[in-house]
Amino acid sequence: DLRNEYKSINKSYKEMISETAATEKKEKKTAPKKTAKKSTTKKTAKKKSDSDEALELIRQTEEKYNNI
Repeated sequence: DLRNEYKSINKSYKEMISETAATEKKEKKTAPKKTAKKSTTKKTAKKKSDSDEALELIRQTEEKYNNI
């Protein structure tokens, strides 16, 4: 009887470990996707700001040439 109880407790313990490991894997898999999406939006935002700065510089130089 004690052996059977021990076996059932051991099985349930192993099941709990496998469930927590599975949820941790899912969390790890979803986390990089979120960070990857965030990094791509940051990169596009930087590109937009760079192009805006470039356009502003072009406008300033055009104004200087028009004023001369």
